[in-house]
Amino acid sequence: METKEKNFENDIEAYLLSHGYRKGTMATYDKSKAIDMPVLISFIQATQPKMWQRYQNVYGDKAEKQLYTIFQQNVEQNGLVSVLRYGVKDRGMELRFAYFAPASNLNLDLVERYNKNILTCTRQFAITLHLWCCCSV
Repeated sequence: METKEKNFENDIEAYLLSHGYRKGTMATYDKSKAIDMPVLISFIQATQPKMWQRYQNVYGDKAEKQLYTIFQQNVEQNGLVSVLRYGVKDRGMELRFAYFAPASNLNLDLVERYNKNILTCTRQFAITLHLWCCCSV
């Protein structure tokens, strides 16, 4: 990687971190699923603790896996923006993954939820692609 590109990455990261983003870590980021489940779970616990407890009561130790499954199914059916905007329903339980800025600051509950969004900045990482070629002559 050229020095200039590395400096540009440093500048972007520094800007994001100084504007409310948290530093992400590859230790918890699942490259195969393109998601950091511990960060998502911490957001849900902070914004919807009763619903997360209910979800855990229903699914037990499979709650995180089920959450990812239902998230992914809804993204495939409705698109990511819809899932982020409206959340998902699973067995009558509604879970949100983001809160958009409220139209005004009059409803303090909406403002508080919006302020609890977690945005992370995770530096680029190397991935390995395995390409298989099958040819017949």
